[in-house]
Amino acid sequence: MKRRNFLKILPAAGVSSVVVNGHAMRPFANSKIAKIMADCDGVEDRVLVLIQLKGGNDGLNMLIPVQQYPLYAALRPSIRIPDAGANKYIDLDNSLPSVDKVGLHPVMTSLKDMYDDGLAAIVQGVGYADMNGSHFKGTDIWLSGGDGTPENNNIQSGWMGRALQAMYPDVKGIPTPEMPDPLGIQVGDPNPSLGFHTETQHQNVINLSGQDPAGFYSLIQTIGGAPLLNVPDSEYGEEIAFIQGIENSLSLYAQRISDAFNAGSNSLSSYPQIGLADQLKTIARLIKGGLKTKIYLCSMGGFDT
Repeated sequence: MKRRNFLKILPAAGVSSVVVNGHAMRPFANSKIAKIMADCDGVEDRVLVLIQLKGGNDGLNMLIPVQQYPLYAALRPSIRIPDAGANKYIDLDNSLPSVDKVGLHPVMTSLKDMYDDGLAAIVQGVGYADMNGSHFKGTDIWLSGGDGTPENNNIQSGWMGRALQAMYPDVKGIPTPEMPDPLGIQVGDPNPSLGFHTETQHQNVINLSGQDPAGFYSLIQTIGGAPLLNVPDSEYGEEIAFIQGIENSLSLYAQRISDAFNAGSNSLSSYPQIGLADQLKTIARLIKGGLKTKIYLCSMGGFDT
C-alpha cells in the first residue's frame, strides 16, 4: 500500500485499522483509578473482558422495581412486565430487604442462575441528573466516567484509557520489552470506543475485521513502504516520523496478535452461532495463546425498545 493511501485510512489521533479471525478489533497501546488497582494484591495477571450491549436499553423492564411496582405499572400500562401470570417477572433475590427487591425480565433465566451462583452482580443508580433523553449521551458519560455535571459532562478521554495510561505510563504507542502487547483490544466494532481514548495522542487502534488469522500478518505487511532514510527537519518531517512510528508499531502488534492467536485454542467444543459468541471465542483464544492485553471490549447491538 502506498504511503498516501495508508494515510487515507488513518482516523484522527493516529488510529489505524486491521482484522483478526474475521472480527473488527482495535488494540489500544495506552490509556487514576488504575493507581489504586496497581496496589491491589493479585491484580497483575487478571484480564477484564467487557461486553457492551449497545442501544437504548429499557432498564426498567430489564430490572423491575418491585417495591414501586404500582407506580411503575401506572406509568407504563401497555409495556409493563406483569407481576402475575406466565410472563411474570423473575424474583431476583428474596433474601434482600423488601425496599431493595427487584425483578428480572422473564426471559433472563440464565442471568438469574448466574446470580444465584455468585457469578453476576447488578449495579443500580448509574444514571445522571437531568437526563436529556439521548442514549448516545448516556453512553458517552458511561465510557468517559463522567457524572453529567457541567464540569464532568464532556470528558474527552475514557475511563479505560486513563486507567491503562496510569498503569503503564511508559507505554507510549509502541511495544516495550515489559509490555510487548497492546494494553487494550476492541473487538467487533470498526469505530474506536471513547472508553479507550487517552489524555495523550499515544494510542494505537487496530481493526481486525474481515481477515482470517493466517492472512492477518501478511495484510499488515502491505501497509506503507520502505521507511524514509532522511526525514526532513521540519514540522512535516515530524509528521512523517510519527506516521512511520505508527506503521512500525502496527506491524509489531500484528505479529504478536497473530502469534498468540495461532498458539491459542478454545476449550469449548462449540459456541452459539451469534456474533457475540464469535467475538468471545476470538478473545478466549488470544488469552489462551498468551497475549498480555489487560482489557478487551466486545459488543452486541439490538438493545433498542
